[in-house]
Amino acid sequence: MTTIALTLLLMLLIPQGRIIFGAAGALVGAWAYITSRKIQGHIKRYIKEELTPHSDAEPSTPDDSTTS
Repeated sequence: MTTIALTLLLMLLIPQGRIIFGAAGALVGAWAYITSRKIQGHIKRYIKEELTPHSDAEPSTPDDSTTS
């Protein structure tokens, strides 16, 4: 949100650099969007891995108890 406001402000204050500021704002906005989506994916995967029970945690019989 700050990127949009800053880009528009610079475009209004310096009309000669409108194209450059617009392109730079679009690049920064796209980078921020992509980065935040990747971070959200990592966080969701971490939460999913931590909250699901692992198959390794199933109780198994020790080797000693199988002998008669």
